[in-house]
Formats: sequence, C-alpha cells, structure tokens
Amino acid sequence: MNYIIIALLISFGTVLLPSLIQIMITKKQFNFTTHIIIAVVYFFITWLIIWYFGMGIISPLPLAGPILFGFAIGMIPSDFNLEDGDYRIPNVYLTIVTLVIMVVVWSYGSNMFHAKEKSELIGKVEVVSDFNSAFRPADPAHICLVSEDMAVVKSQTALSKFKLEEDIIPGSRFSIGEPTKQFVDNQLWWVFPLDFQNYFKWKQNKDIPGYLRVSAEDPKAEPQAVQTDKNGNPIMIRYSLSSCYEYEPKRLLRHNGYGKAIITDWTFEVNDEWKPYYTASIMERSWGYAGKVFIGIVLMDPQTGKFQFIEKDSLSLPEWNWIDRGIPLKNLDYQLGKFGKYAKCGYWYAFWHDDKSQETTDGWYLTYDNGKCSWFSGWTSSNPGDQALTGFSLSDGKTGKTVFYKANGVTERIAKKTAISLWKNFDGYRTTELVPYNIYGVITYVCPITYEGQFKGVSLVSMSNKDINAKGNNLGEVLSNYRSSLISGGGRYAPNGEESQIMSLDGIVFMVGKTLEMGQRQIFTFLLKGINKSFTCSYTDKTLEILYLQAGQSVSITYLDTKEAVIQIDKLDVHGIQFVDENPEQARLLENTKKAKIEINRVDKEEIKQTLLGSDAMKNVDSEELKKFLEKQKQK
Repeated sequence: MNYIIIALLISFGTVLLPSLIQIMITKKQFNFTTHIIIAVVYFFITWLIIWYFGMGIISPLPLAGPILFGFAIGMIPSDFNLEDGDYRIPNVYLTIVTLVIMVVVWSYGSNMFHAKEKSELIGKVEVVSDFNSAFRPADPAHICLVSEDMAVVKSQTALSKFKLEEDIIPGSRFSIGEPTKQFVDNQLWWVFPLDFQNYFKWKQNKDIPGYLRVSAEDPKAEPQAVQTDKNGNPIMIRYSLSSCYEYEPKRLLRHNGYGKAIITDWTFEVNDEWKPYYTASIMERSWGYAGKVFIGIVLMDPQTGKFQFIEKDSLSLPEWNWIDRGIPLKNLDYQLGKFGKYAKCGYWYAFWHDDKSQETTDGWYLTYDNGKCSWFSGWTSSNPGDQALTGFSLSDGKTGKTVFYKANGVTERIAKKTAISLWKNFDGYRTTELVPYNIYGVITYVCPITYEGQFKGVSLVSMSNKDINAKGNNLGEVLSNYRSSLISGGGRYAPNGEESQIMSLDGIVFMVGKTLEMGQRQIFTFLLKGINKSFTCSYTDKTLEILYLQAGQSVSITYLDTKEAVIQIDKLDVHGIQFVDENPEQARLLENTKKAKIEINRVDKEEIKQTLLGSDAMKNVDSEELKKFLEKQKQK
C-alpha cells in the first residue's frame, strides 16, 4: 500500500499539478483526458519500479529522479491542448527548481565543503610504525588456500548432492548465489546460498532446503550440501534474495518500519550451529547526499522472516561473535579513500598539490585472526605510476575500525605478478585470493595458484622484498622452500592428506644411502631390514630426525602405499629421538581440525541417511515406525 500511495503522489503530482497551476494563472479551461492517461501510465510504471527494487523514501530529496522525469513528461500533453504551448511553462519552472535543489544539496555534501569531515567518517585511525613484534594480519593456523573462484567450481559438485523430493535435479531449480568467506566453528569456509532460477521455479516450491559450504583451508576437502543444522534441525529457507512478493527480504523490511532506511550489502552468514541468516547493513547520511555512515545491521532469519536491528557498537558483544560482516565494503572503501586524501591536508591543497595524499591499492581481501574478520588493503601514493607500498590497513569487518601500519615494500599487484612468475612455464595459471600472514616473523602474501578454478599450488611472496619468495605444490612444500629463501630454520605447517591411503610401518634401519640435492630440497635414502623397498625422505617438519638417522636404529614410518619399488615417506619417527613442538598455534590447529572433522562427518552421515530414505528399498517402510526408530537412535 505504501508503494501505491508514493506512486500516486509522484505520477499525478508531477503530470497534473503543473496543468492545474497554469489554469489558476491563465483562467483557461482545457481537456484533461490526455494528462490523465499519461498520469495513469506513469503511475503504473513508477509503482512497478519502486516496488520491484524496494526503493525507500530516502532524504534529503526523496525519489528525486522519478519526480524530475514526471515534470518532463508532463510537458507532452501541452502540444494537444494549446498551440502557443503556454502549458509548458509550469513544467519548465518546476523542472528547473528541482534541478537547482538537487545541485544545491549535492554541492552541500561535496568535498569542497566537507573534506575534513569526510576524512573523519571512518573514525579515529590508529597509526602503528613498528609492527614486526606484535603484528599478525591473519591466523597462521588457518591459512586460506581456496580462493573464491576455486570455491565456485567446487560448489557445483555440492549442488548435485542436494536431496529434493520426487527426484528433482537440484541444478534444474536452483542456481548458486554469492559466497561469503566465514570463520565458522573454528574453521575457514566459503558459504554459498542458493537462489531460485526464475519466478516459475519459485512458484513450484517456495522453500530452499539448505545451502552449500566449501572448505577455505583445504583444497582437497569435498564440498558439502548442508540441509540440517548442527542440532539436526532441517533447514528450509523461505525468505531469500531470489524469492518474490512478500518473501523478498528487502521488501519485507520496507513494509515493517524500514521505509526510509538506506539498506545495502545483503550477506549470507551462518552461526556456529550452522543455522543460516541474512545480514543487511543500515546506513544514514551525515549531510546532503554524501557522508553515509554505518549505524548497524538487520539480522534476519531466512526460515521464519523474523528480524532484529543490532546497533554498530553492540556487534562486539559475545553473543554476536559469529557475525563477521557489518560495514559494507563500498562504504569502507569510500571512507578510507577520503581519509587518505584529506587527513593531512585540506581540499584546495590536495586539489593543487596532492603530495600529502595516499590511497588504497587495487584489492580488498578478507583476513581472519582468532575468528575476527578484517578487511586488508595496501596503501600507496596518489601518483598513478607509483607502485611502492607506503603501508597497509586492517579494518574491522563489523565496525570498520581501522589500524594503519606504516611499512615499505610491494603492493598486492606486484606480489601477484611475482607469484605467477614463479609458474612461468604454465600458461593459464592465475591467482585471485591474496592474504597476508606473519610467516617466520616476515609479513608474507599467501597466493593460491589456480588453473580454471582448480588448485595447482601456492606461492609465497615477502611483503618487504618480492625477491624473497617460494612456490610449492602444497603448503608443506612451499613453506619448506620459503624457509630456504629466508635462510632460516624452524617453522611449522598444517599437514593434510588422504588418510585412507596412508600406511604405517615399524622397522630397523639396514643401510643409510647418499643424500641427494634436488633444487632447494634435500632427499635422504635408506633401507629397512627384511623389506625390499628403497625409502626416500625429504627434510620437513615431519621428518626432523632424518638428519640423525643411522644403521641399526628402530624407526616408525608413514607413507602412501603406491606399491612402487621406491617409497616416498610422509612421516618419520626415529625411536629414542623426540622433538617437542611448543607452538600453541599448531596445537590449536590440530584441535580445530578434529572439531571440523566431526562436523564434516555429521553432514556426510545426513547425506547418507537422506539417500537411504529416498531409495526404492524404503518405499514399503512404515514412515511412523521409521520416525520412532530414528528418534530412539538419536537418544542413544
């Protein structure tokens, strides 16, 4: 109803009002038929546009575009009523007045009048000069190796795993929505909502039975379709961005108290119980059309349509720790852009000299440290030809609170070029995800390498010196090579592998062979008594004891059973030699990996259960008896 009233006021007010004004001025009567027809047509067009896009009555000049256009088309009927065109005069004046108001309001919010205020929209920016001892841009226990394009490719496989009624193929009804990288249940994930392909698909069944998730840490992990939360409750999403009419989230908010709000940045998130939500950022203007600031989010349950407003300052409360996103990236980019431009000088100085300004580099990248989400970006001077790093910033993903770190080095663009150059013999290789980590005390860009969305390896590039770099087919290999590049020992990495293929063996060393040099890696060889295989071992964090290996020692080895004559060892344990790893991040990584495995197994079991329930063998089973049986099993 609100949209109808707004459309009526705009259409009839802009098309008929000028004519009524002219009648009052000239005292002449004329036929309103043409005006009424145009007004009615314009009413339906205006109503459809503001209803479809969920437009709000946003100050300082609500719906200025439709009003201005209405005055313009109001001039058309004058050609059918008076030859002298007198009836154009009110339309011309009202159009000019509207344009003047728009220009004045825009000018009032321009940089010329509010440069200093705009530089402070982001709030107080903490500037740090010496960060090496304390700075950790992202958690090294959770290195992101799966870029968004890789996750999108994997999500296609997850979509095929959905179980729908009547053997409907999921891909024929749903498309995959925009993903969100999140830290959920102590792991990094890409979470994908599903969208209806079109209106007719939505009409068939208005519920979406779940969402997709892809590990952001392990490129080998299988993607999954999540159709129940952690408590076993089925997920049925009714309010989605692809739903229609009253089930469209933005329209729901417009009809329930948010008619004048600036609503933007709809993001699909899940809590630590794997229950889905939508978050939408609420903005307000400081002056004129400009100076938009973030004031809070609306948290919506897409299964029930219930929503609540959470103020910006309340997002830091423990109950909302699972929410990662608040301030829209576009708004953050705008505010930091003004900070870089005008924090050290006024508008006219920047206009004429521009030698005290700096700006963010090309990319924005999500980082996570101890579950806290931040936006990372490098900074450089305003000179378009300058590629030198002046520093970088981390902005809280919820509130936008920013810390600026002064640093010298290379920008993300140079780091990407360097990362790709290490794979110069492989055409088509590219990198999209780029996240900085503190690796061995050096701020390092971690760049997963992909080919057509498939993981191919990892490149590491030092932020301070692009010539300190390394590549590897996996994280363990690249970290080993990076240690050599840094000319330092020690370190850690998070192992991963296919447990179903791993074999363990105990034996006595019969002979230790020569050490081979292969590039930057050392390969050790040895034989075990009674086993007709040659064992080779690279020096890594899992094989530290290899340096002290001697004939006659008792060892335990772990390897992939390839049935070949030469066996590459994955892990070596020399009995009597023990090294203690006191790295708390490694211990935390192992503990989190166990938790993640439990959650992954839960979804896998649910998928198996749904497959069994949908099989032909279950058609003759009494549904009520089956339900009782499953409830008993759940209680055990």
